[in-house]
Amino acid sequence: MYNQELTSSQLNQLINLLKQQKIELQQQLEKTQADSQPVTLDQQSVGRVSRIDAIQQQQMAIANREQNKNLLTAI
Repeated sequence: MYNQELTSSQLNQLINLLKQQKIELQQQLEKTQADSQPVTLDQQSVGRVSRIDAIQQQQMAIANREQNKNLLTAI
């Protein structure tokens, strides 16, 4: 492996990239907050399949939020 130090220019570039990624993750967490809320029973939906689909989407949103939170913590 290479054992070279980063130049100040490279270091600044990495810092800027991490700052930008942090901002994007924070914005994404704000946008997906509503998706991870408990699923309400929609009387207009056609039965169990719609509710199961809504719960599945909620669980995926929760998993994505957790992954983004972990990445944000790492940054």
